[in-house]
Amino acid sequence: MEHKSSISEIGPVLRERRRELGKSAAGLAALAGIERSTLARIEAGKTSPSWETVLALGQALDLQPVLVPRQRVRAVEAVVRMTESSEAPPSTGDEW
Repeated sequence: MEHKSSISEIGPVLRERRRELGKSAAGLAALAGIERSTLARIEAGKTSPSWETVLALGQALDLQPVLVPRQRVRAVEAVVRMTESSEAPPSTGDEW
């Protein structure tokens, strides 16, 4: 997982997840209650979606948007990498 500095940078993540699930752009837009053209601009990183739109897209894509304190981002990224691979968890007291 890569830290995103702008909400408009989540577009490619949403597009990748949509494709993983085999959803069409039109179908996802309908599920999220937005225009197909709006979804295209979001996926292209040309517009920043509102939080309401992020939540709707997250629900339609079975994603859970979360807010993580900046000082914990590296730890969250490490946990995600660990669950995506066979990497062993750090020993107790080790820095993530």
